[in-house]
Amino acid sequence: GGRARTLDSETIRLALSNPDRTTPAVPFAQARGFLTLPSGGDRVIEYGASDGFGGISNGLSIVTRAEATVISPADGWVLYKGEYLNYGQIVIIDAGQDYTILLAGLAGVSVDIGQFVLMGEPVGTMGSRTIGQTVTTSAGASSPTLYIEMRRSNEPVDPTGWWAEPETPTQSG
Repeated sequence: GGRARTLDSETIRLALSNPDRTTPAVPFAQARGFLTLPSGGDRVIEYGASDGFGGISNGLSIVTRAEATVISPADGWVLYKGEYLNYGQIVIIDAGQDYTILLAGLAGVSVDIGQFVLMGEPVGTMGSRTIGQTVTTSAGASSPTLYIEMRRSNEPVDPTGWWAEPETPTQSG
């Protein structure tokens, strides 16, 4: 014993497809493998890689297209929104079970603190260029870069394996 009962993927898909939910469809730990990436684009810095500033990245950086819509990667409540240091606008989502997801580098935020958001619901938009910390990539420093950090009990969590694989490849453009 001791293991939490796991839900089968069909049950999780059905729960996530209910648009009228007002609490997370499934306990966050069981949503592993089902989360939606907040934006399309090129993943340029993975969790645990060098951040280019002498440190190690605690999250994932994605170079997006200009003015890209940023969506909530999971069900949860907006814990914080606003300017944060040199990261532009940030949104922090409380996904339950002591998990939080931070999205940084946004130009605009379209949700309010305390609001419940569904996975896939828009929470803001990227700008036309990088805000805040420059990510050195082949795309150049002028491309908007979204930073995603998952935490549990305020400790960074490796997001690898948490994302749903896209069912059909899409062209970003």
